[in-house]
Amino acid sequence: LLRLADELRQALEQGDLRLHYQPQLDLRTGERLASEVLIRWPHPKLGFIPPLKFLPLAEQAGLMGSLTRWVLEQALAQCARWRAEGSAAAVSVNISPSNLLEGGFTALVKDQLALNSLPADALVLEITETSIITDFERAKAIIDELSKLGVVVSVDDFGTGFTSLAYLSSLAVRELKLDRTFTT
Repeated sequence: LLRLADELRQALEQGDLRLHYQPQLDLRTGERLASEVLIRWPHPKLGFIPPLKFLPLAEQAGLMGSLTRWVLEQALAQCARWRAEGSAAAVSVNISPSNLLEGGFTALVKDQLALNSLPADALVLEITETSIITDFERAKAIIDELSKLGVVVSVDDFGTGFTSLAYLSSLAVRELKLDRTFTT
């Protein structure tokens, strides 16, 4: 496990991780509204390691901040290229609870948007319900900061945790993705 963490660190430093973009379309018009960023790790010996395996490893190894910074840099640079080509699509990036609650996260987002000359609504930050539960008051304050910037905050996988709709209604989120278990 330690060796794999070191290999992940090296892959991050050398730019060996890959981002894929899953389009989110308006079914009426076919217009691409956004693209969700999906991270992949093509390991030279083990093949593609799924995010569900290496993201917890990144969290345990203290790499999540660096990983998220890299994803934001790459995704927002790609979004800027698309916008230069005439597309108004946004990019949607998943962030972990540690990202949301770490000091300076809002500044990182603001700096990356400015660096790429993008409006704040070019970025959708997807947070899980568990991110909110971890430290509700702190999460609420950061979501408010991001929302005031104009960044779209989305709650992903709602219904898998214990957040009540009353809590949710006090958050400045603009999008809610219901988990399949919630709807069934």
